[in-house]
Amino acid sequence: MMVGFAIFLSMLEKPQIQTAPLELFRFSAKRYDELWQRGLLTSDDRGELLDGFITVRPEQTPRHVFARTDYTMILQFQPRVLVVCQGTVDLTRDREYKLGLYARDNIVEYWIVNLEQNQLEVYRDPDGRRYGTSFTVHDAKPTACLAFPNDLIVWA
Repeated sequence: MMVGFAIFLSMLEKPQIQTAPLELFRFSAKRYDELWQRGLLTSDDRGELLDGFITVRPEQTPRHVFARTDYTMILQFQPRVLVVCQGTVDLTRDREYKLGLYARDNIVEYWIVNLEQNQLEVYRDPDGRRYGTSFTVHDAKPTACLAFPNDLIVWA
């Protein structure tokens, strides 16, 4: 009797559907910029290009947007220095995913301004997908970056 019940249950199960692996399209920075220029992507989309893929960027607070703009203006002429300003939502993404991408791409210095804990994380000396040197600056202490060693930047 149990065998008959098992056969009955197997008839109720949904058939297994075989799927082929998805092929993903990688965007170059140039093609991604074209999407913005043509208005196909806007700031409402919260898209971000990471390693050739468009990902969804977490919501930003007004403080986050102001800080990012401010630091970008300070360092905009140094393409090998990158500063990001993050709240708690973004920190894991920046530390675990972006950090390796930036090291791989030889960004010589990467700063994460942690807006929630009011601290600065500095990563230097890229080596493969990691950084050889890292340290944390507390208490809004002005800090110099490698690009401007004689100029202290107030980051808080």
